[in-house]
Amino acid sequence: MTILKAIVSGETDPVVLSELAEGRARDKIPEMQKSLQGRISEHQQKMLKHQLGHIESLTALIMDLDADIKKNRIHKLGNRSFG
Repeated sequence: MTILKAIVSGETDPVVLSELAEGRARDKIPEMQKSLQGRISEHQQKMLKHQLGHIESLTALIMDLDADIKKNRIHKLGNRSFG
């Protein structure tokens, strides 16, 4: 996601973008540099920005729901009567 955020911020240099790769993707930097060559229009950049924002919103919602689920599980476990 770091590379996509850099593209949204206006970075276009394939070398700079490929250096942002993480994990196993770093093993494929030469291939990545080739695939990152090209142009992205202002419209594409704007749409990508909106899509990344949507992903971040959904991720926050999922984390919030996960916390609620964990809290409810703990609450229900505390209210069980064993008898």
